[in-house]
Amino acid sequence: MIEQLPDSLSDPIRDIEARIKATLPDEREDLQADLHRLCHCLESQGYEVPERLRLLDRLLTDAMTEAQFDNMPV
Repeated sequence: MIEQLPDSLSDPIRDIEARIKATLPDEREDLQADLHRLCHCLESQGYEVPERLRLLDRLLTDAMTEAQFDNMPV
């Protein structure tokens, strides 16, 4: 059974998701770091990270990695 997240954790989740949606893709680097820290915080406190957050973290990380390679000289 998955324990319901307390408001002290679910409120920041809703906030980061809203901020990511409101931000242009090329301006999400800081938000990805915040999201990653939030996922780590959930795990370290024994909560299961919602799959949508894991996916969002993975997508943003992949986008940042790809952007680094786009700027490399050939």
